Amino acid sequence: MPFFLSLCLLLGCGWFFAPSAGADTSIDGPFIGVYESGVIDSKAPAIPAIADYAAWLHRPVLWGHDTIPFGGGSCWNHVSGEYAMDWFLKTWGAWVQAVPGRRFVLSAPMLPGPADRSGPTKGDHAGPVSLAAGAAGEYNVYWKALAERMVGTGLGGSVVRLGWEFNGNWYAWKVLNEADAKDFAGYWRQIVTTMRAVPGTEKMQFDWNGANAVRTSYPLEAAWPGNDVVDFVGTDIYDASYAENTYPYPPTATPAEIEARQETAWAKWINEPTNNGIPAWVAIAKAHGKPLSVPEWGVMERKDGHGGLDNPTFIKRVGTFIKDPANGVYYASYWDCDAGANDNCRLSPVTQSDGSIYKTKFPRSAEVFHQFFSLP
Repeated sequence: MPFFLSLCLLLGCGWFFAPSAGADTSIDGPFIGVYESGVIDSKAPAIPAIADYAAWLHRPVLWGHDTIPFGGGSCWNHVSGEYAMDWFLKTWGAWVQAVPGRRFVLSAPMLPGPADRSGPTKGDHAGPVSLAAGAAGEYNVYWKALAERMVGTGLGGSVVRLGWEFNGNWYAWKVLNEADAKDFAGYWRQIVTTMRAVPGTEKMQFDWNGANAVRTSYPLEAAWPGNDVVDFVGTDIYDASYAENTYPYPPTATPAEIEARQETAWAKWINEPTNNGIPAWVAIAKAHGKPLSVPEWGVMERKDGHGGLDNPTFIKRVGTFIKDPANGVYYASYWDCDAGANDNCRLSPVTQSDGSIYKTKFPRSAEVFHQFFSLP
């Protein structure tokens, strides 16, 4: 998905894995979180929206998630944390430290600049970028600096979600073939080894996170960097489908036809076992003895029409999947955002910049989500 990140509110204990310090061990289930967009100020962490989301679900202990700036206007000074020190890292560090049990998930772009790998046009090391250069250690200085800044701002125990959705074609760190996969794995090892060498990162963990149901010309495991440098296997699960007779819905579709198309989307695309659907990610996690994560998920309205819209059955299915201890899900974050003309998944009634309360376009999904994930 081209738009995301800044995840997680979370609480709960892990059924399948030991809970972290500060977790509420009276609650069954994995850690549950959210990514919120900056509805008050797009240039600052969306902490007010996270507070609204927490109140909606009655969750007193939260985790947070955000992403280092990436894409067209980004540069290596963003990756290193230099351009995000005061407004980003320090803000999140203070937030984490304010309440026992909070944790931060940082989505970190492996390469700055546009998806065509032309690279940044400003800052240090401007010019083309490549996974191969990363695998050779050319960018290690920026990852060392990021780790040092994270430790210095109280974020040394964070989860780092490196090069998320690497199997898609929408980011500069995209893995399109086996050659890319080899370089991605090598670069990953350089980053993790570099960051772990910084004192204070002993509790830092790394999430190898792909996009669910994205077809690839190579086996996903070709991009596996090694058990010693991966802590979580993650997959982002959205109610989006490109299978025949699914989405978009015909203008004259009846409720029964919409439901049938949603069923087909789940069976033939989202949960399809042989083409990188949910079962493939579960199998990889189990094969390597790693806990699973779902760093992004949600119902979806897409600008290309390939989202399932208000789909409470999708919420129920993914919620059941997350809560089933057989799947080993350690944490999961709903992508609670409305990106306007791009993608919309928002369920919660957050306060908007004009002071009004957001009204979701997916009321049936919101009701089921609240039933699954709210606390008494």
